[in-house]
Amino acid sequence: MSLIVIGSILLAVSLVFGLVIIVNAFKESAGQGVLCLVVPFYMFYWALARYASPKKGLVLSGWLGAAAVAAVLLAIGVPMALGDAARSIDRELATGGFARPSAAAPVALPPSSVPAPATPQAPTRAAFTCNAVQRNHVCFTLTPLPMFVTGSRTGCEVGSGGQWSEGASCPSEQVVGTCRKELNNEVRSFYRGANLAQAQTACTAFGGTWQPAP
Repeated sequence: MSLIVIGSILLAVSLVFGLVIIVNAFKESAGQGVLCLVVPFYMFYWALARYASPKKGLVLSGWLGAAAVAAVLLAIGVPMALGDAARSIDRELATGGFARPSAAAPVALPPSSVPAPATPQAPTRAAFTCNAVQRNHVCFTLTPLPMFVTGSRTGCEVGSGGQWSEGASCPSEQVVGTCRKELNNEVRSFYRGANLAQAQTACTAFGGTWQPAP
């Protein structure tokens, strides 16, 4: 959860610096300010080519740098937070932590009519893949409980910028490290270009087992 908090704070910092840029665009002219607000990527052009200020370097660093770091932290933190929530539910299900209705008094039945006890069936789980190799150099497979499939998909597509698909299908080429978690049978593969030190720290901090590529 600390990654999400830090990422959110950095995102807020980036938004503040972005607001400074927009205010200065309006100071130049109302037209430039409106273009920054409504035309995609025009704000990047204006900030780099037209923004003139002694503090330009500081403003651009705060705007773009904080946004980039926030994106990385949120991409790692959101799926991990969803995994922690799923692990908590699994633990409650395994230990019987959820409240159960009080048992009614047993009813005596003739020996010939007593039904055989039903065998509890474990929830059926399907395997899924979140492929964010192109954007964040990471791909992971997992088998969440059916109730957490939608949340896991949202964390993949929104938090990690990945492509969600059914089945375990992460690429095997250029893998530089792997993080394995017992919860949801989750396997995260990190690829060339990933920050291995940060990935290993996050893996072990959330109960995973880190394995570098041979």
